[in-house]
Amino acid sequence: MKRNMASGACEAFVFATVAVAAAFGNFGSALAAICVRSSSFHLTSEGPWNGAITTSSGKPCGGSFRAGGPIRFKRLYLATPPQNGTVSLREGGYYSYQSKPGYRGPDVFMLRICGTEQTAEGCANVRYSVTVE
Repeated sequence: MKRNMASGACEAFVFATVAVAAAFGNFGSALAAICVRSSSFHLTSEGPWNGAITTSSGKPCGGSFRAGGPIRFKRLYLATPPQNGTVSLREGGYYSYQSKPGYRGPDVFMLRICGTEQTAEGCANVRYSVTVE
């Protein structure tokens, strides 16, 4: 948590975490050799916040959202699907992007992450810019 000294308000920043292949169950068996993800967002600010993924053509690349302390995730939604691939969601905040076979180039999709921070509820939109190699 980051404490704002001027107003006494607390802001919690949540970061998307990189999960190991074993945590993905059926997503994990085919994770790409290239699978780099990053994003950050404030749970109670819609955004859209920026995220990035670099992956191999036709190979899945995914991650999960986890929080520590007073933040609890309730739901993960696909707000905007990609044009050159698919996004799979799984309970527990897991997601996986996979491009169309043979496709190389840019793609974009947006996830909506909702949850609570202590007694405040909120959602954030994370717009992923994807580079498919």
